[in-house]
Amino acid sequence: MNEPANRSFPESWAICRLGDIIRLEYGKSLPKKARSGTGAVSVFGSSGEVGIHDKALVEEPCIIVGRKGSAGSTFISRGPCWPIDTVYFVRASPNYNLRFLYYLLSSLRLVELDRSTAIPGLNRDDAYAVDVGFPPLNEQNRIVEKIETLFAHINKGEEALREVQKLLKRYRQSILKAAVTGELTRDWREANQHKLEPSSDFIARILDNRARNWQGTRDPGNPSSTSVTEMPDVPAEWEWAPLDSLCVEGPTNGISPKGGNAGAGIKSFKLTATTSGEFLINEETIKRVDLQLDQDSKYWLRSGDILIQRGNTIDYVGTAAIFPGPDGEFIYPDLMMRVRIQDPSLARWAVIWINAYYAKQYFKRNATGTAGNMPKINGKTLKALAVPIPPIEEIHQLLKVLEHQLEQAKKLGRTLERELARATSLRQSILKSGFTGQLVSQDPDDEPASKLLARIRAERETSTKAKSRGRASG
Repeated sequence: MNEPANRSFPESWAICRLGDIIRLEYGKSLPKKARSGTGAVSVFGSSGEVGIHDKALVEEPCIIVGRKGSAGSTFISRGPCWPIDTVYFVRASPNYNLRFLYYLLSSLRLVELDRSTAIPGLNRDDAYAVDVGFPPLNEQNRIVEKIETLFAHINKGEEALREVQKLLKRYRQSILKAAVTGELTRDWREANQHKLEPSSDFIARILDNRARNWQGTRDPGNPSSTSVTEMPDVPAEWEWAPLDSLCVEGPTNGISPKGGNAGAGIKSFKLTATTSGEFLINEETIKRVDLQLDQDSKYWLRSGDILIQRGNTIDYVGTAAIFPGPDGEFIYPDLMMRVRIQDPSLARWAVIWINAYYAKQYFKRNATGTAGNMPKINGKTLKALAVPIPPIEEIHQLLKVLEHQLEQAKKLGRTLERELARATSLRQSILKSGFTGQLVSQDPDDEPASKLLARIRAERETSTKAKSRGRASG
């Protein structure tokens, strides 16, 4: 964090410690129940604005710096505000441009100074020790103007990219709807009607296969009954069947260690592994759990297994994804259920349906619990989910067309993410240029920053003496 001392700065700049320029003052507690909820005074915490109040702790514009929680986070208040006790604040001064200081603090990565072992925290002395370059006041004004002009252009580009992301999301939803209602393959179906095996014959073969290959501990019995109430209209050639009738095993809940103990044990998954509707296997979605399991345990995952989230927020409960493998290396947690469908194409079609709008609505209607008590679905609900079954030849065509279109949408999505990341990187590059004297030209008529620092020191000395006299007289 002392990098600036080794850089070359314009002669008119001063190289100093952050503590030579600013004072981080403590905010004051204002519990939520004590806030008026009315008025024009913003209440700031370490995550930003957290409410409104009718009285201000700081009457003038100031900068907010996270002290606890989101340590090092930086915000600017352009009017009166109340910084609470999880933040510091920096008052405005005629010796610096407040917005310049805001951008400077934002660029310093103060979060890296956190030395706490529990709740992230920022120590004032650590922040004060950071070396910075400090330009003349007039140049500060020019730097701010340039930064905000360039940022405005970037913001416009980002807004356009996010609009395309919204359109892409709607496009993805529209092609999924077209797939599960038969619109996507309507022309193909009409052209190939005479070649298609009736769905009823396909389902009969599925049921026969289910009876012969059931892998559960008990007889599978008859498939669950189901209802197509509130389900979409589908082609006359399609048949409805409960999800239960397609499976050769499950639903089976996963396993989690008692007390949630984590260690260097068996690899399991977090819910985030399947929340997107695709299976993500990386450091962020894998966890280790202290369990001892035999190699033939029912909890080991096999390639092609379908995992469904039985508990999550209401928007994600029921989300499904297909485990890609390898076999016998991962288990799955208690908040997921597993089913096995022997035919790979039918399994892919079932997951597409489970993640589609109509199945999601079904899960929402049948989930138990509330937002405060995690919504859940049970095996009975999952078994009874009505699944539309096209002829197997049409399933193959649907998967071919749909997966191609979804892959194209995914490629565009990745491009959009890269461009948004590039915009963030460009902002950082602009700030770096601004705080090393490379963004705007220097003016030899500007008052050197050394004189600003001298005034800041003199003002502090005067303030300190005044406070000492006040304590003495008291």
